[in-house]
Amino acid sequence: MALGTTTISLVVVAVIITAAAGALLASSRMDPSGPDNPATSAVSAFKTNNTWNFTVSLSASSVSQGQSVQLTAQLTNISPTSQNIQNYVEPYINPMVYPSRSASANGTVVWAWNPPEEVWATWTFQSGQALVQTVDIPTSSLSMNQTYAIEVIPLSGSTFTAQSGLSITIQFSVH
Repeated sequence: MALGTTTISLVVVAVIITAAAGALLASSRMDPSGPDNPATSAVSAFKTNNTWNFTVSLSASSVSQGQSVQLTAQLTNISPTSQNIQNYVEPYINPMVYPSRSASANGTVVWAWNPPEEVWATWTFQSGQALVQTVDIPTSSLSMNQTYAIEVIPLSGSTFTAQSGLSITIQFSVH
């Protein structure tokens, strides 16, 4: 009986030590902050109307110059019916980066993706269908210690854009 109790006690102690070590490791991975690596978090924004939900996320709110910030956009048909888009453009986003103090009002674009585009006369989105697009935005040509605004408009140039009101501007900084 004493041998069985000792075995169970050792197993319990091993489980407690393993759990404590795992918690310590997880906390060190989750908080990379320090004097040379300030913690930054992902940022996101969304807009919705009766038909569409548009979400834009950035991988970080602040990056070191030379690192890329990843932008992910998702457009979802939230209506109960299919939707037809005239002059559907693929890729469906073309983010533009502006110095935040000038914003897009004066038109000073410091970076734009501008990929080759394909246009279809009509594209049908089924109810619940989502489009996801990911773009890496380089920061090597952006100035340090600046905040930038990224403007993302879904389906720019199509009949959708004028009707949707789903343009999103989100900010990040380069240090």
